[in-house]
Amino acid sequence: MPVIIRYRGLPYRLKANLEDLVPCFVDRMLIPAVRRTSDLAFLGLRRRQMGRLEALGSKLPIKKIEIETINRCNGECSFCPVNRHVESRPYALMTKELFDSIMRQLSEMSYRETLYFHSNNEPLLDSRIVELTARARAALPNAKLALWTNGALLDPARLDALGGVLNAIVVDNYNDQLTLNDSVKTIVEHCERNRYLQNIVEIRMRRTNELLTTRGGNAKNRTQMRPLLSPCIAPFEQLVIRPDGKISLCCNDALGENTMGDLTNDSITDVWNGELFRAMRSMLLHGRKHLIPCHGCDAFV
Repeated sequence: MPVIIRYRGLPYRLKANLEDLVPCFVDRMLIPAVRRTSDLAFLGLRRRQMGRLEALGSKLPIKKIEIETINRCNGECSFCPVNRHVESRPYALMTKELFDSIMRQLSEMSYRETLYFHSNNEPLLDSRIVELTARARAALPNAKLALWTNGALLDPARLDALGGVLNAIVVDNYNDQLTLNDSVKTIVEHCERNRYLQNIVEIRMRRTNELLTTRGGNAKNRTQMRPLLSPCIAPFEQLVIRPDGKISLCCNDALGENTMGDLTNDSITDVWNGELFRAMRSMLLHGRKHLIPCHGCDAFV
């Protein structure tokens, strides 16, 4: 079976053409209309779902963990509030001591869900990423380990090393003509020669300048901020760890403006079941409009 390349279908290409021809229409009318329709259609269902999750209290499981070991990206995506041209975060690189502490805690929790080695960054900018993923696999033999990358720094040697420990490697091929970049072509060719990688690697065709969600109100190419009525599942299942050990509200908190805890002082369990997360989950059940961090967010997570 050849490596999976996710080519986008006709609706995506039509939207891409509209973004190029009439970006204001897509930003102000099309995307808000689509998001609003989905919001209303699933409003009741999402509220019931979130209510059941909140009722679990301290037994609420962490389904996804995103860990940034470095808070930098080499991408130029206009929809991203932390692309390399607009990066405003103080540079941070996670210490090995903090990384090992996190892995040790997850091991003691017998964590078996998904651990992502990325969030709002390019993980391969951390020269230690192969070593760190191997350490994580040793600590968490039953977890699903995954990594998203733009592929610019993914050569065959790194791919082989990462493929030996990760369950999934997703390469976002950012190209406004929706053709394979040279670095990604090399990845595809290498996967074709190494069949075991074909079960691990997936290539996704993406546009650098597409219009997506508002990213919590921080997307540089979106102007319309229309909050959804339905609650967001992210704080009920997702933990995002920044390089300094601080916990973000969610993956759309790209700038780390909302800190829910600090793993240099508190345990993962204490933060996840702490007052800040519990209060946010409770308030989200009543919608986003009254929540400052979520007011401009139209992510239908």
